[in-house]
Amino acid sequence: MTALPISGSLIDAGEIALMVGLTRRHVLRAIITRPDFPPPAQYISQKTRRWLRQDVLDYLRGKTRRRPHTAETAANLLPKAALPAA
Repeated sequence: MTALPISGSLIDAGEIALMVGLTRRHVLRAIITRPDFPPPAQYISQKTRRWLRQDVLDYLRGKTRRRPHTAETAANLLPKAALPAA
């Protein structure tokens, strides 16, 4: 099982908005939808996503650590018991 980061290292769109001085709505519509923005580290639902604070900071500083947006990435975030049997 992949361990999730400690909760203090995960941030939501509202916290990203505070970091960049924009509205949460703008962050949701124009920032996190960019293809070079890091994918969520935790995807609970379309409205509930969280990113690694360090990934967002690196992105904002121009040091992107590009992680692919793939089903495999999402599957690695789920407990193995939640995955269907192959």
